[in-house]
Amino acid sequence: MRSLITIVKTAINKNECIADILFNSMAGAGTHDENLTRVIMAYSETSLAEIQRSFDAKYAKTNLCQMIRDDTSGHYKKFLLAILGFK
Repeated sequence: MRSLITIVKTAINKNECIADILFNSMAGAGTHDENLTRVIMAYSETSLAEIQRSFDAKYAKTNLCQMIRDDTSGHYKKFLLAILGFK
């Protein structure tokens, strides 16, 4: 059922759906590194800037860059931030 909901959400607003996946990858205790890496790599050359804007608009208390800084560390954090265009 969850897959069907994701398909419908993606059809309605793809960028917001991907933003939700990114948020859920980092929300709560621990980080789902596999999901986070897969999504960022999959959209790094196409629509990641648009997804980031959707993320920042939907989750006003934080932003994608700050959430990555808070939830990751070391070379992995630097790698993700570099893909997003941050230091």
